[in-house]
Amino acid sequence: MATENPAAPKAPRKPRAPKAASPVATTETTAEVAAAPKKKPAAPRKTAAAKKSPAPAAVEPSPPAIVAEEAEVAPVFATAPLSTEERIRLAAYRRYEARGFVAGDPLQDWVEAEREVSRQHA
Repeated sequence: MATENPAAPKAPRKPRAPKAASPVATTETTAEVAAAPKKKPAAPRKTAAAKKSPAPAAVEPSPPAIVAEEAEVAPVFATAPLSTEERIRLAAYRRYEARGFVAGDPLQDWVEAEREVSRQHA
């Protein structure tokens, strides 16, 4: 186990900066503080939003996507067929909608929707 030699010269220490006076330890009076010269407020910093960007070029409106003759024909999309449960759920919701979204018996709506879907597939 090595021990330090107390006779060996030590590296010189750097002088420490004086500590700032704490506000509690000051002896200044309120009048002295008020009479002290005031610092000039810092100028506001410019932010990225303050920078001016060049104005965007004028954009011409694009022509309408659907022409009058094409508007009469509904587009055909390939969709996956609905499952039986999805058809029943949709039929039950349509019953609720036809009732004006007034509370009713959701079980009865479901049973009638099941009958309706089974009749359509029979």
